[in-house]
Formats: sequence, C-alpha cells, structure tokens
Amino acid sequence: MSKYTLLLADDEQIIRDGISRKIKWEEEGFIFLPPCEDGESAIQSVREHQPDVVITDICMPGRDGLEVAKYIAENSPDTLVIILSGYEDFDYARQALLANVHEYILKPLSSRKIHELLQRIREELTRRKAFQLDMSRLLQLQEEHKQSLRERFLCRVLTRPIKSEEIQEYHEILQGQNPEMDYYCALVMDLDSPGKVSPTVLTQDLYLLAVREEAEKLKEKVPRIMICQPPEPAIYIILRDENENSLNHTARYTAEQLAKTISVLPDFSMSIGLGRSVRGMDMLYQSSRQARRALENRLIMGDRSVFFYQDSVDRIGDRNNRFLQNADRLMNALKQQSAESVSDLVRDFIFILRESGLSPLRIRLEISKFTFRVIDFLGSLEDSLSYDDIFLLSESLASIAGLDNLVSVEEALDSCLMEVSGLLKENRKKFPEKKIGEIQVFLEKEYASPNITVETITSQFFISPSYLSKLFRQFMDKTFVEYLTGLRVSKACELLKTSDKKLFEIAEMVGYSDSRYFSSIFKKYMGMTPSQFRNKL
Repeated sequence: MSKYTLLLADDEQIIRDGISRKIKWEEEGFIFLPPCEDGESAIQSVREHQPDVVITDICMPGRDGLEVAKYIAENSPDTLVIILSGYEDFDYARQALLANVHEYILKPLSSRKIHELLQRIREELTRRKAFQLDMSRLLQLQEEHKQSLRERFLCRVLTRPIKSEEIQEYHEILQGQNPEMDYYCALVMDLDSPGKVSPTVLTQDLYLLAVREEAEKLKEKVPRIMICQPPEPAIYIILRDENENSLNHTARYTAEQLAKTISVLPDFSMSIGLGRSVRGMDMLYQSSRQARRALENRLIMGDRSVFFYQDSVDRIGDRNNRFLQNADRLMNALKQQSAESVSDLVRDFIFILRESGLSPLRIRLEISKFTFRVIDFLGSLEDSLSYDDIFLLSESLASIAGLDNLVSVEEALDSCLMEVSGLLKENRKKFPEKKIGEIQVFLEKEYASPNITVETITSQFFISPSYLSKLFRQFMDKTFVEYLTGLRVSKACELLKTSDKKLFEIAEMVGYSDSRYFSSIFKKYMGMTPSQFRNKL
C-alpha cells in the first residue's frame, strides 16, 4: 500500500502530541511529517514537502488555518486540506468551503473519529491517484479526441470553478477570445420529463440531436456561441461578447429563438434557463448555476418555458436570504439548548412562508428543504444523541411537509425541535460523568505505566488540564494526582496481601521505578511502610 505524507498544524502542544502519538501512522498508510505550531511554519512546510494532506487548526497565532488553506488552494491545489475547529459558527465553515477545504471537523476528536477521517482521506487520495494518466499518452489522446475534449472542457467550465492556467491550455478552442476580460453568459436547455418521450416517435437522444442542430444553425446569426452536451439530457450554450449590454440582448434573443424551435417538436418538452452575464470565463460556472436555479421555477410556471435568472432574483433573493438566516439561527439555538429561541424561530419561519406569496407546492418544497436541513444537522450529533433518537426524530421531521396546513406544520416543528433541544440539554449534563468514567476505566488498565501524567490524560481524552482538574474535584473530591496515587497504593496493597514478590517488583508493577520513592508514598497514604504492612498480615 502506497503511503501518503500528512502535515498537522495546531498551536496547542497537547493536541499535536496527542494526535502524533495516538495514531499508528504507518499502519494507517501515512508518513507523519513534523507538526507545526502556527500558520507561518505550516506554509513553509507545505513549500518544502508538498504534503498530500494538511490537517490544520482554524485558530492559530499569526496566519490562521483559513490563510493556510487559501495558500494551499492557490499554490498546491492537489493537497487535501482538513480544518479542525472548536467553533460551530456557520461563517467559519462557509469561509473554509470558499478556500476549497475538503472537510471541516469540529473538536474534540476521538480515536474513532481520527481513524475514520484518515480512512476517508486515504480513499480519496487513492481514487485521485487511480485517475492519473501518463502525460505523453494524454497528449496523444488529445489529438485523437479533440472534439470530445473540447466538449468536456466546456462542461467543466460550466459546472465548477476553473483556474486561468487550465483555460490557457485550451487556447486553440478559444481563438479570438479574451477569456479574462470578455463577458460570458450560460444558457441551459433541459428536458422537462426525461425518459417519458413517447416510444412511437424519435428517441430522446435523437430529439436532443435535433435541438442541437437547430442551435448550431444560430451561429450564422449569433457567431459568438459555443455549444456542448453534458451526460445528462440537456444542452449547454455559452454566449460571449466584449460588451455586457450587447451580450444580455443577444442572450435573450437566443433563448427566445430556441424556445420557438422547441415548441414545434411533437411529444417533446424542454425548458430554458438563462443565467446572468459574468466577466471572465473562470466565472462562467456561476452563470450556469443561475441558469439551473432559474429552471427551478418550472414547479410554479410549468414546462416548455423560458426562465431568466435576472427576472426572478430580485423577487426571491431577499426571501431566500431570510430562509437561510432563519435556518442558521435555528441551528445555533439548538446547539445552545435555548428552548425559547427555538420556538420563536419556528414562528418566524411560518411567518416568512405566509408572507412569501409562494404557491402551495413551493411552500411544501421550502418546508422539505428546511426539515431536511435539520435532519442533516441531527446527523452531525452522533456523539450527543443516540442512533434511535436521531432516527425517530428524522422520521417525524420528514413527514412534516405532508401536513395539511401551516398551523399543523408549526405545531409539529415546534414539538420535534423542542424534543431535540431537551435531549441535547440532558445529554450535555451527562457528559462530565461519562468522561470521568472513561478516564477511570483507562487508569484501571494503565495505572502500572510510569509515564501517566496530567498531559497524558488531557492528550488522550482531548480535554484541557483545567477541565480535568474540575472533573476530579467534582466527582472524586481530590486531585488527579491524588486519585492516581491512591489507586496505585491500593493495587500495591493487594499485591502485598496475595503475593510474595519483592518490594521493588511490586513498586514497578504499580508504576514506580524507584522503590524508595514508592515506600515513601506508601507510608504517607497507609501510615506504615510496605514491609510493615506485609508483616501485619
């Protein structure tokens, strides 16, 4: 199994030491590079080693984790970036996504979570490696399949962000264009009912070919267009012009002409979505997404229609922002177990729905989107809620969109979310007791190790020294050191009673390499030396 290089950056020594010692990196398939304590040293290490994976804390002195992620996205895009954070704020996650971060993981991390994370990373890196092609063979294929590559390139430009360097590689396709300065616009022609074309007439693929042929004819009147066909039953058209106003006029004209062509085809239905103009080919994916968004209006307006994103964005922008903001505030209220805030936000959501002017069908869609966002949030609470709780609550939430009226929806939402808030509050109260129990089990197994310290425990269980001290004061009425010493002395007493081992052997068996120090500690706790204790038996 090939091994991948991994770099860890975290400003907390305990976290760095805990993760580095806790994982058997060779067995996991990774080479663990020397960890970094801040963003600047992490960036320097990336320059020197070009690691396959970087796991970085989001908050570090100097340059933080987001700056590290942005540097990697710009200078080492093949490196996977994982963000560790103690913050559940949505804005941090949003910034991480903008920096092309592969995963955003919340602290604390258990051994199981780290193992699962490494498994996912390894699978992703292996998948990427499997698709790498020999460069000379790639150049040969480029000549053999130039038209096919052209189609794929245009589809990529329309579906995801793309770097200017990659655009320049396809300069032959872009002759006469200035891909950085020209204005572009995406038009999407999408089947309304894929797979439902009458079997007695032409097949779906032949219909698409017929529509594409008509689009190709438009090049005589609109020469600055490019056409491509993705795997799904649709046709993409890219329009270009040096002047934005001229492009917008041409785009609407093209959409209307294509709509006329489609309208005369029997037993066949397509709709057209048109995104807004953008400057630079690297931003074309945004126009394409907008065209797809515009096509969502088929739920209200029906099939065989032309939808302009610009016409709908002013009407729906504020409403959609209010939906998203309401959902974000609701997630935060659940995390904070604020029952009053949860109920208020449910009422706000219902109020926005009533005032939105949406059709009943679209209202049900918004309710479904809202409830499934909550379900997705529940899935992230596997450490706080049981599987049965998550399953039952998810079932209840999924059924809410089918209720008869908004009054019933509000009552059901409020009931489900109040139950979530209550369960989280109850389980959070149990967390300290659960954690002290886990530490006790660990010490019962490992008390004989002479290397157990406060740092060992905090690293093993991803808690701070102050929280560890608080736990032992709260539940044991003693310090951690007092508890460990008492446990070792108790184990020593058992050995003195049940074995004839020498004192230095017993000392080593309970975690003391110095038998004199062991005798001193034993006398302090028991009021007599180990020898006196044995003689009294």
